[in-house]
Amino acid sequence: LDTYDCDWWVKVDENVAGVPEVFELRQNYPNPFNPSTTIEFTIPERADVTMTIYNVLGQAVRTFNAGSQNVGTYRIVWDGTNDFGMTVSTGVYFYTVRAGEHTATKKMVYMK
Repeated sequence: LDTYDCDWWVKVDENVAGVPEVFELRQNYPNPFNPSTTIEFTIPERADVTMTIYNVLGQAVRTFNAGSQNVGTYRIVWDGTNDFGMTVSTGVYFYTVRAGEHTATKKMVYMK
């Protein structure tokens, strides 16, 4: 699968409440979703960041590569498409964010 540069990653806050001290992956919202959902996470130190979305078979359907990111809170909006721009099927998906040595996974539901 291909990866894409992340000009669509949005940094949410810049030390508004201090430097994040822990890695945190939040539950997407809305969930269930259609046509898009927002995923937020915080990273406590500069790290290379990727997010991969998997179907229930464990197959990667979409991979986002954000490269090296600073400490902070980030948000991405997923539009329910795969790496080829095709809309995915209705069902359960898992999203995994990796930031340096940190990894977390959560479940979401796409409904048509």
